[in-house]
Amino acid sequence: TIALLGRERTLAGSMAVAGIGMGLLPITSQVEVLVVAMILAGLGLGMCQPMTIAWVAQRSPRAERATALGVRLTGNRGSLLIVPATMGAIAGAAGILAIFWILAIALLAGALLAIRTPFDELVDRRGERAGEGG
Repeated sequence: TIALLGRERTLAGSMAVAGIGMGLLPITSQVEVLVVAMILAGLGLGMCQPMTIAWVAQRSPRAERATALGVRLTGNRGSLLIVPATMGAIAGAAGILAIFWILAIALLAGALLAIRTPFDELVDRRGERAGEGG
């Protein structure tokens, strides 16, 4: 898929597929549609998670790659602490279906961001893109 579409489109597509899957969950109770929605969500999320790790590694200067990956992992662990409490508060106020809509919107917004952000450009120490004079 990456060879065919490129990294930006593959990442954006996987996030969009996951967003569509999440968006389908609250609008139906048909088992067949729910199965398709869960397959879409699982496939999309399963593809985009390792791609974001590669994205962080690719865009970081070699000497700072471990730090960048550590910051990404710290953000991930922080979200594992904050998101459940936040979503619980939202579900209490707006209902459980609101959680799926919020996740779908966040994934689709992430897809738009991913398609607009270069994947393969390296950044040097000063924050300039490699190959540009400074």
